[in-house]
Parts: sequence; structure tokens; C-alpha cells
Amino acid sequence: MKRSLAIVVQVLLIAGMTFVVTSIASQAQAQSQKRKAAKAQAQAAGTQPHLDEAYRKLRRAHYLLNNACRTLGGNRMKANQQIEQALNEVQAGITAEHGSVPTISESSNINVTPGQIHPYIHDALQKCRDAKTQLQAAQAAGGHRDNAIQYIDAAVPFLQAAIQEPPCH
Repeated sequence: MKRSLAIVVQVLLIAGMTFVVTSIASQAQAQSQKRKAAKAQAQAAGTQPHLDEAYRKLRRAHYLLNNACRTLGGNRMKANQQIEQALNEVQAGITAEHGSVPTISESSNINVTPGQIHPYIHDALQKCRDAKTQLQAAQAAGGHRDNAIQYIDAAVPFLQAAIQEPPCH
């Protein structure tokens, strides 16, 4: 009897230790999966801030050009068309990789240097340059990033030409 009781105790001890080891292993595996998921999410979000910021800058440039002087030899309009194309590319990149585009407020004060002619155009030019910098820092977004940079590069000469136009009256 004592011998069978000892065997039962041993079996119970082995079963209990097996249960504890299995539980610990399951918890460790679950924590590992959570860490991997968090890491993957952080990596996916790693490019989004640059794309989001580029989108904000381009939206602001678009807003500025829509509110700038209309008599700039067609350069304002041509630059705005290129910026719209760049916006479409950035939006497609954000949507493809991350979901939805950021919400933004377009209206705010513009950067004006005293005596500056065409402050809206100057500010739009700076926003385009800033957007390009953000896009260059982002990881490739299915070709959309590179396309957006090309559209920004195409808009810059039009903005520079618009700045050279006589002041609006």
C-alpha cells in the first residue's frame, strides 16, 4: 500500500510539474507573439509619419496656391496641377500601406517676410521642398513616393517662375 501511495504521489508530482512547465511555455509563447505583433506594427507605422507629413505639406501648398494671386502667367495653375498629382500619389501610397490619410486643417497663417512679393507662392514653394524631404525620408510606397517626388520637382520651376512675376494689384 505504501508503495502504491508513493507511486501515485510520484505520478501526481510529475503531472503537476508537466502542467506548470506547459503553462509557462504557453505564456512565454503568447508574450513572444505579442512582441512580434507590436514590432511589426511599429515597423509598418515607421514610414507613415513621413508620408503623412508630406501629405500635410502638399495639402498646405495646394491651399496656398488656391488662395494666391491669380495673375502669375499661368505658373500658379501649372504648379498647382503638379501638386495635385503629387497629392494623389502620396494619398495612394498612404492608402496602400497604412489605410487612411491624415485629417488636416488647411487654413492657418502664412510665412511672410516683410517686403516679400507673392508670399503665398513663397510659402507654397517651401512646403513643396519640405514635402520632398519627408518623402525622401520615407520608405518606398509602391512607387507612389517616387512619382510624387517627380511631380514636386515639376512644380518647383513653375513656383519659381511665379515668384518672378510682377506684384498683384
